[in-house]
Amino acid sequence: MFKKEFYTEEILTVDLQIERKSLLYKTKVEYGNWTINHIVGCRHGCKFPCYAMIIAKKFGWVKDYEDWRKTRIVKNALELLEREIPKYKDKIDFVHLCFMSDPFMYDANKGQLIPEIKTLP
Repeated sequence: MFKKEFYTEEILTVDLQIERKSLLYKTKVEYGNWTINHIVGCRHGCKFPCYAMIIAKKFGWVKDYEDWRKTRIVKNALELLEREIPKYKDKIDFVHLCFMSDPFMYDANKGQLIPEIKTLP
């Protein structure tokens, strides 16, 4: 599943949303069963080598650190989950929320969730 074509190429620069072809996938890590990555990028701005950013750069989802800081939210996430959960419901033990970012990014300076995260349906 970690292929560049896993994400559609259209990134709406105004509201930083992407559209995906699928959202729910089986992981191969020992502590995960299934996961969704409903966000690409992270606004925290950590200066240490972030695993998620390294993977995103490797697969061409982001160009560099500044591009990584531009959070892209999957705009069709609910639509995909409505289709995919019934398909896999007998196989799912639990779903890990987001290996590719902090799914609940918090702006410590403003004392609130990042606006795009706060307004997710």
